[in-house]
Amino acid sequence: TYRFYRIAKKFRPSVLMGLMGITIAPVGKLLGIPSLVFSDTENAKLANFIAYHLCTTYITPNCFERKKWKKNLRYNGYHELTYLHPNYFIPNEKILQEFEIQKNEKFILIRFVSWGASHDIGHHGIIEKMKIKAIEEFSKYGKVLVSSEEKLPLKLDKYKIKGPQEKIHHLIKFATLLYGESATMASEAAILGTYAIFLDNEGRGYTNDQEKRFNLVFNFSETMEDQKKSINKGIEILMNNKAKTEALKKSMELLDKTIDVTKLIVRIVLLINKSILKKN
Repeated sequence: TYRFYRIAKKFRPSVLMGLMGITIAPVGKLLGIPSLVFSDTENAKLANFIAYHLCTTYITPNCFERKKWKKNLRYNGYHELTYLHPNYFIPNEKILQEFEIQKNEKFILIRFVSWGASHDIGHHGIIEKMKIKAIEEFSKYGKVLVSSEEKLPLKLDKYKIKGPQEKIHHLIKFATLLYGESATMASEAAILGTYAIFLDNEGRGYTNDQEKRFNLVFNFSETMEDQKKSINKGIEILMNNKAKTEALKKSMELLDKTIDVTKLIVRIVLLINKSILKKN
């Protein structure tokens, strides 16, 4: 935070923006610079508390499952639309070759996280035995690719993604199913037209919303019973030959019923800048 303070003090930006806001909100308060904090993670309680009380505007999706506070601006959409809305992201099927996936090949993407964030304390995620079971079961229906923040057991190393990680959104777009522990990737999958299964004891307002409104994400807890249910749900999706077509249709509905979040951000920043110019 101190390093960022020194940079901001020297640069004197018109506005500070960031996710969670644990750094920008205090700096903005100290330097008298407007700060826009974006959050969608309800269980990041300490970060949310600090950021909200120190920022200028606290921006969350409508589906944020917390009481709406005075300076909380809400919008009809999801964070991931800022970079995956079709106005900005153009999927390229040719990139699949870089991940050793053949044209028209059915594949499943699995994501395991490290559970290292402050809001992940007390979580254990999917146990190793069930990770192996999920991969073995899903492999019966297509090629399985695993993206993992932690080192995979030797038995699963052959499933590790081989390809440029920065292009993974193209992979998500053309997958039949995304399964795992990442809320962000589950939301990305929903926006891109891929069914997602997400496991987390506390869940997220946005993945709950994407299940309730669009039936694109399926939420489960980390209990052993739910881990088994999540695998069965994955098998159910993979057995459905129309699954991808259905998911793409539902994602079109999602895009039709949400906003271009980037346009909203630009509008807010321009309004702030206009206000600053008037004062000067």
